[in-house]
Amino acid sequence: MLRVFQLIQSYWKELLIAILIATVSVLWWRDHQGLVHAYDASTKSYEQRIEGLKSSYEKEVVKKDEALSEYKKRIIILENERQDYIEELENSKADRKVELINLRRGDPDGFILKIETQFGFEHVE
Repeated sequence: MLRVFQLIQSYWKELLIAILIATVSVLWWRDHQGLVHAYDASTKSYEQRIEGLKSSYEKEVVKKDEALSEYKKRIIILENERQDYIEELENSKADRKVELINLRRGDPDGFILKIETQFGFEHVE
């Protein structure tokens, strides 16, 4: 035991340096492990966020497609209504034209009076 004590006394600086190096190595290893765990946790968190964004994007794409198809359906309906209105207007114009032609042929004075009252023209013969 005395020999060990003498050995420690003569090499205490080297032993202290070895103990300090071992302590620093252990502390460095623990710190490194903490950083690795933090990196893994942040990577996992980012992956979860990416998955959330992907699912959100997919939902938005589905909603956009639904809105686009609804828009197309409404456009078709509006085009049909517009076409029906145009046909109705053309029929109404044709009926009005026939009515005015018949009025002009049947009652020219009534036709002249109607034009004068409706448009403010004066009939000149």
